[in-house]
Amino acid sequence: MAPEHGLRLSLRLKAEDGASVVYAAELELPGERLQGQAAVQLAEGLVHLSGLDAAPPWALEFTRLLLRGQWRQRERGWPRRLTRWREAPAR
Repeated sequence: MAPEHGLRLSLRLKAEDGASVVYAAELELPGERLQGQAAVQLAEGLVHLSGLDAAPPWALEFTRLLLRGQWRQRERGWPRRLTRWREAPAR
């Protein structure tokens, strides 16, 4: 079931090598479901999102911040799956 107001974010680990980590990304928003990819460059922690251009900027920023936080904690290893809920910001 899609959220009524907000974001349900699901990330599944697809690939991990010495240079980057790649997740399949699914963003569920009211009335739409977007699928794309999120990649983290391990050297600098840069997050690149693709296929998610139709998502609102706040949802993309939340996704970037979540992965950036995982990058900071990478010595624990990369989780195979991440799922989060975020309320839409007040207008």
